[in-house]
Amino acid sequence: MTSKEKKDRIVQEVIIPELQNAGYQFFGQTFYCFGDDCCIALKLQNSQFNSENAGYSFRFHIKVFPKDISLDALKDWSVWSDSIHEDVLLPDCGYLHPYRDGKGYHIDGYKNSIPQDIDLTNIEERIGSDLRDYILPQLSGIRTPAAWKSYKKEWLNRWNAPKVLLMNYFNTVQLFATEEDNLPHLRDAQRRLGLSAKTIRENRGLYLQIKDASIWPEDDKWEFILHSLLE
Repeated sequence: MTSKEKKDRIVQEVIIPELQNAGYQFFGQTFYCFGDDCCIALKLQNSQFNSENAGYSFRFHIKVFPKDISLDALKDWSVWSDSIHEDVLLPDCGYLHPYRDGKGYHIDGYKNSIPQDIDLTNIEERIGSDLRDYILPQLSGIRTPAAWKSYKKEWLNRWNAPKVLLMNYFNTVQLFATEEDNLPHLRDAQRRLGLSAKTIRENRGLYLQIKDASIWPEDDKWEFILHSLLE
């Protein structure tokens, strides 16, 4: 089964049933339902970098519209305008999720340069539980445009949680801590995220979790981290 075939099966056997059970209708890869005074919409988007070699990634764009929005307007919805992704609705913004990367849910691809063939049952179960336990329950609280505005602000602020900032930094390190030329990039990340050298040193355990969840789990960059820190 190809990566795309796996994704299509996940959509048909997990995503559509879970969203329909929660009261969503759909056309194509756009799902929608109505609150008291709004329409909640989720549009599933595939990564432009998908291939059988690189694996297959997809994510949801989530936005709230006026209740009287037409289906034609939903079809023309620009996903880059005022929407959020499902990562902010997942624990720790999805950083430690075994089937996610920076492009969303990820099928197959590589680990340590070795092609992966993921267990489809496991990822189906995990995405199903993500929808049931995290994504849909939080979206169910949106009944009006004002509620959407309030919840969206709260959810986006999760990126500023201390643990999430550290995971953001460690994820950057795991991708770029390879040579001296990348030191300015790592130091810029430390400054941008407002992390002290002391805080980073005290969280090696969290770094190891990020390392194990990355596409390079055998590459330990801890010594490079210590070398790059701004005091």
